[in-house]
Amino acid sequence: MRLWRNVPYQEDGTTRRGIGNAAFVRAIVQDALASSVPGRYDELIRTGKLVERKALAPGDVVFFESGSFGL
Repeated sequence: MRLWRNVPYQEDGTTRRGIGNAAFVRAIVQDALASSVPGRYDELIRTGKLVERKALAPGDVVFFESGSFGL
């Protein structure tokens, strides 16, 4: 996971020259769990499941459909 330190953010980026959030999550899951998840938001949303806030646990990865975060 240290390989991703200091990699700049680039919206929709997928390489160490610049990486977006979805691709970063994919890379970390692959490195940490040797498992594969999609590298695009729309695919990640379809892969996951809706959960109640009270059902969340430490270590859960949470995705939001809106990119605005209320800003």
